[in-house]
Amino acid sequence: MKETIHRAKYILPEPGLLFKNGAIHIDCLGRICGVGIWEKSLSCSPEQTVDWGSAIIMPGLINAHAHLELTLLQNQLTQFGSFTDWISTDCPASIMDQ
Repeated sequence: MKETIHRAKYILPEPGLLFKNGAIHIDCLGRICGVGIWEKSLSCSPEQTVDWGSAIIMPGLINAHAHLELTLLQNQLTQFGSFTDWISTDCPASIMDQ
């Protein structure tokens, strides 16, 4: 893998932190080794620069939910008719009444 700088109009590495005219430095192992403003990231000489123009680069949005019935737990879990049936068995009545 080539050492690379990805630059874009905006880099949003975490909530509340936004770099305008930003850059992300990727090392030759594919790891992020720097994030910041484009002009300040030129202290290195990457093999490749990718300019994404007016884009925003940000972390991926990942849906990390699971369907337990599709795993090895299939047929080992108590079956419920609906979400409300299930949630009412795990939550105290005081929470459900709010």
